[in-house]
Amino acid sequence: MRFAILAPMVALALVGCTTEPLEDYYANRVDPSIAGLSVQSEEGNIGGKTTEIQGSGFGDSASGVVVLLGHHNAEVVDVTDTAITIVTPPGPITGGPVSLLVATPTGYAQLDDAYTYDRTVLTGGSDPFDGQTAYILAQNLWASCYGGLWDNPDVSDCGTFAWFGEAGITGDAEFFNFSYPRVQAPVMGFVTGNDMSPNQWHFSDDYVSAFPSGIDDLRYRVGDFKLRNPDYEGSSIEVDLACATRATDPAACADDDVKAYDKGVLNFCEGQDRETGGTYSYTADWPVRADFFANKNNGADPFTPVDIVLEAPGAGIAAEELVLPGAIQITGTDGFDEPSIWALSPLNACLDQDDDGQAFLDEEGMVLAWEPVAGDVTLGNPQVEAHSYVMASVSMLHFGWFGGEGWKLRSSIMVPDDNNFDAATGLASVGIPNWVLYQFPTPNLNWSGTSPVTQSGFLGNWSSDAAYMFIEIYRVTDFNIPTEDGKRVVFSYVTGDMGIPSWTNPIAKGEDCADCVDGDGDGWVDALDPDCANDGAGEEIGFSDFTCNDGIDNNSDGLADAEDPLCAKGSDGETTCTDGVDNDADGWTDALDPDCYDTEGVFQTGYNEDSAAPLTACTDGVDNDGDGWLDSEDPGCVSGLSDDEGGYATDPLLVCNDGLDNDADGMIDAMDPFCFVNGPLATSETKAPTSQCADGVDNDGDGYMDSDDPDCDVGIREGNASWEGLDYPVIPTCYDGIDNDSDGNIDSADADCVNGFGDEDPL
Repeated sequence: MRFAILAPMVALALVGCTTEPLEDYYANRVDPSIAGLSVQSEEGNIGGKTTEIQGSGFGDSASGVVVLLGHHNAEVVDVTDTAITIVTPPGPITGGPVSLLVATPTGYAQLDDAYTYDRTVLTGGSDPFDGQTAYILAQNLWASCYGGLWDNPDVSDCGTFAWFGEAGITGDAEFFNFSYPRVQAPVMGFVTGNDMSPNQWHFSDDYVSAFPSGIDDLRYRVGDFKLRNPDYEGSSIEVDLACATRATDPAACADDDVKAYDKGVLNFCEGQDRETGGTYSYTADWPVRADFFANKNNGADPFTPVDIVLEAPGAGIAAEELVLPGAIQITGTDGFDEPSIWALSPLNACLDQDDDGQAFLDEEGMVLAWEPVAGDVTLGNPQVEAHSYVMASVSMLHFGWFGGEGWKLRSSIMVPDDNNFDAATGLASVGIPNWVLYQFPTPNLNWSGTSPVTQSGFLGNWSSDAAYMFIEIYRVTDFNIPTEDGKRVVFSYVTGDMGIPSWTNPIAKGEDCADCVDGDGDGWVDALDPDCANDGAGEEIGFSDFTCNDGIDNNSDGLADAEDPLCAKGSDGETTCTDGVDNDADGWTDALDPDCYDTEGVFQTGYNEDSAAPLTACTDGVDNDGDGWLDSEDPGCVSGLSDDEGGYATDPLLVCNDGLDNDADGMIDAMDPFCFVNGPLATSETKAPTSQCADGVDNDGDGYMDSDDPDCDVGIREGNASWEGLDYPVIPTCYDGIDNDSDGNIDSADADCVNGFGDEDPL
């Protein structure tokens, strides 16, 4: 294995280090032949694509072959003598075409420009960096809650801390003595990512953010440059430099080290190195606690466009007028407890986008939305090309005793500025899927103890493996500007924000029935899974006997189990004609319900009880035979398919369905409280009265007893002498306490009143 890896490298190294003829490294060299690649490009520079190298002489052993794309080893998956299947490695930071090298134990072959990491996908296929000789970055994080000290009125605790100075401004510039196209600067943002992942999320567990070593040798010193804001140019602002460092000791401000700055001029100066004198990179000199990129007509609003003039004489730009878009303003529309995603607040416990109780891995657990750039930002200058795109990332920062250990876990994406644009809301958006989020562990936020180096409680106990999760999103607007000498300079303007949310990875809870994930793949999650009982205890173990959890399309509607709208949970029945439940509450269940039969009278297990079948005498809600019992309660109905309620029962024992008042209580069959409780099949109607309305006594002395008393029409107790003065919608004249016909007799004393429901004033 070592021989196969080192062989081509040693050979190339020897050729480059001597002018003397050397014997070939291979004793009997036989080179393979490369014909081409089945897939020749990918979007971005993250790698991970599968492609096949076609040719000959590759051998048959994956361990005996080394494949390089550019300067990175590809993963060799399979080898035959005529084909090698590989997974592409990450590409160069710039993207672009790279060479392919295949080395075997007997020789090697190279194909130039064989594979392309396409960096133009977000710009319509054109290369806006073609001919670029310089790159300038201005990053404005004044409107970020953790970037600058602007106090956002819509976000609590905003403006109390700043990562990037008083005004949240950072800047960088790189000038090269050869054409070296760049898409982004590695100093952009807090995590400073340089991974290009157009339109797709990429997750890495070995992320490295580093610019190629030796790049300083390719730079040259060009002198300082500046940005001018004509709205404020000439306005002086005084800054106490000692206080501008946010010193916590009030005495530090007593020196009165005050300097006046032009509020409309932002200088970018080369950094100083004590060994080399200069760093060849340029940073913003701006200690002012104010928004340099403000539009005077809009006051303190940082989200409106602003006119800026770029002056970079050393790069060939005397003065270029540009319109910079307003700062991007982010809203967390899903996954966050509140719309602002930048406060130190927790994410939702279960990242369930559609609120169905299930957090699937392909759901977007978090959604970030913004208003895209509108209008022309080139001021109509046809020589200036401009485009905007958005970069989002999730990263995990781990700490060691000496400080940050690095961004070991990271996922990122690049999308157009108008990605997923919604005309109704005017917002574009990008979603972070759960398959990305669930790969991040729960960060350990234990900052107790002290550092053995600083003895500072803030730094915490490094043995706790403390970590933070960072969510970042930035809008990059690139201007490709022609210079006076016919070259091109790319100026990138970046705005964005970041959040440090707290969350607990549901999978890390160790509770199979409370992790928001379908652990057994049966379509049901946590409490909706029949395996999970007793308030979340248990384990998801697969399919069961429930027809909504058996993996079968029981009602032949093309949808099985969780996909079937009949199934609200795994313990439901996918077909209501076999679930043992009267689903439409018509008194008939499954095979007794006519809904479960086709027009030929054949029972169908896939049908549903939905009251869609034609009505019969035993399903129409009418007492068709006048015996006091209807439909499923009537002894004459043996099923919902019957079309005859059968009249009174012929069996003399069925005293609750014979049309007689067998216990002489004034109530017959279904009207008798005893029969009402015991049903039409009861064989006795003589049970002792159970209420004042069936005891043969005038309990309230109103002259009416049991069923003749109107009180028994609204209850089971005789409690009123009349309804006079009581709130009833209709009061019979025989029960209102009034001599309605003026014959000297009231209610029950009047011969006209047979019972309390009668009319005291007859026609």
